[in-house]
Order: sequence, then structure tokens, then C-alpha cells
Amino acid sequence: MNSKSTCDFTLFQLNCQSVKGKATQGIITDLFAEYDIDIFALTETWFADDESDEFYSSLITPPGYDIYSIPRGHGDPHGGVAVIYKSGIKIVSKSHNKDRRYKSFEFCDIVFTSESKCVTLVSALSIAHKPAYNWSVL
Repeated sequence: MNSKSTCDFTLFQLNCQSVKGKATQGIITDLFAEYDIDIFALTETWFADDESDEFYSSLITPPGYDIYSIPRGHGDPHGGVAVIYKSGIKIVSKSHNKDRRYKSFEFCDIVFTSESKCVTLVSALSIAHKPAYNWSVL
């Protein structure tokens, strides 16, 4: 495992193109172990907004972390965004596009705060994903 000073902060982003395969193979949890990630932003989770999401979320969320997920839903198996973050980091506010007011992209805005020996972090993270356009809806 890589060592981090108390001042380091690690942010990762991954376009999953389905969390399910990566979860069962341990790919995402291996990244946490290797890089001591503080916040991990995921796009194209392909969560279905059903009970299977909880199972796969538990596979990709290591002990000491929390997950906030916005699946695409509405019968579309693709898309979706999520963020996995250390439990010591607090979410101050969040907004998302779950009501689908924007049809051409998905997003999740989160403001985090964390105190350490070095600095008080107040950080805004915006995850946006523009899926391929579905021409069949025209």
C-alpha cells in the first residue's frame, strides 16, 4: 500500500460501464487498497434503482467508507453516477438530476467538508455524465 502524509488528499474518477462486473472481480476495492482513496467518483454505474444496487454497493464500498448513488432508473439499465467517500468526510449539501429535469445528461453535485491536522477541506464535487443519445425517442 502507498503511504500518505496527513496532508495528502486522493480523488479518483472512473467511468465504470457497469459496477457489477468490477464489483465481483474486486477491481474497485483493489484501487482503494492500492491508492488510499479519499473520494471516488463513478460514472455509468448501471445501477437499476432496485434491491440489487444495495448488494453491489456493499461490494464496492470498503469498511470505513460511505456511498451516495444516483441510478438512472426509469427502466434504462445504463448511466448513473455515484461517489464513495471516507466516513470521516461529511456531506454538507447535495443535489442531483434524479427527477430527470435535464434529459441529455446526469449529474450529482456534492459539497464535502473534512478537518485534518493540515487543513479544513471544503470541496465541491460535480459528477456529470452525458450518455449516448437515444435516437429511438424521436
